[in-house]
Amino acid sequence: MGNYASFLLFLLRKSYLNICQDLVELINSLIIQNLARPCLIFNSRQSFRIFLKYLDSDY
Repeated sequence: MGNYASFLLFLLRKSYLNICQDLVELINSLIIQNLARPCLIFNSRQSFRIFLKYLDSDY
């Protein structure tokens, strides 16, 4: 848990834009390696959530 907490603090110290770029790069690498598939869930007309479905998992 200590590593996870320090990782979160590291992310919080970065600017919001850099965090978004890092997330996009991470998601792209997972998709390219065929490890995950992005899923869009629209909650309403103006909000949606994006999550990754790992291809080797059952959920």
